[in-house]
Amino acid sequence: MYGIEFVVQVKQFFATRGGLANVRVINLSSNGHGCDSSYEVGCMEYYKEIQKAGDNGMLFVASAGNNGIDISMAASYPASFSAIFGQTNILAVASTDNKDSLAWDSNYGATVVDLAAPGVNILSTNISGGYQFDAAPPLRRRTSPVPLSWFFPHAIRIRPV
Repeated sequence: MYGIEFVVQVKQFFATRGGLANVRVINLSSNGHGCDSSYEVGCMEYYKEIQKAGDNGMLFVASAGNNGIDISMAASYPASFSAIFGQTNILAVASTDNKDSLAWDSNYGATVVDLAAPGVNILSTNISGGYQFDAAPPLRRRTSPVPLSWFFPHAIRIRPV
């Protein structure tokens, strides 16, 4: 479902062959796909796939959504699965603008959203090879706030100031 099962299978396949594909992060900004209740059959299947990814050591980065609502009061899936079921491998991400303010349409929630990342009016590359400021929601899907230390654990040092 949603490609999650495929990623889990790839990781498991390569784990038996020297760990050549140690997938650690899935960044999927699907924002619900018709989940009105976490207990609907489709939503439960979705949740179980995310849980399976967590059982295989993968972080699931999810968009908090683009409805401008507090998702600790009105759920938005998959971001809200962590609050409802206590799933610890979900990182719910809100969107900020180029002034680091919460984007006008970004969902938020003190008990559900883990962090915010740039997503609106961000300077980005365009198809002609140049740069442009873009406010289109699909641009948000290009950012994953995963710590670089996951990929370069020996190259990054955190020192007290």
